[in-house]
Amino acid sequence: MSTDDDRPLAILGRVLIDRTVIDDGVVILLGDKILEVGRRGHVDIPVNPRRLDVPDRIISPGFIDVHIMGRVGAMPRTTRLASPGML
Repeated sequence: MSTDDDRPLAILGRVLIDRTVIDDGVVILLGDKILEVGRRGHVDIPVNPRRLDVPDRIISPGFIDVHIMGRVGAMPRTTRLASPGML
C-alpha cells in the first residue's frame, strides 16, 4: 500500500517560468524534486497523483525567497535590540 508521499503531486494553475506565465500550467513533484513543468496537455500527468488545483495563484517552481528582514538577518521576536523603540 502506498502513502501520499509515495505518489506524485500535480499542481495545476498559472505557472511562472523565465518571465513567462503559462495560464493552463502543470507542475509535477515527487517528494522534494520537480519532475516536469509545462502546459497542460504537454506534460505527462502520472496516473492517480495527488492533485492541487490553484487557478487563482501563480506557481513559481524552483523559486527560493532569500529575503531576510532585520539588522543582522532573521531575528526571532524574543530578541532584544540595543536601542529601545526599535522593532
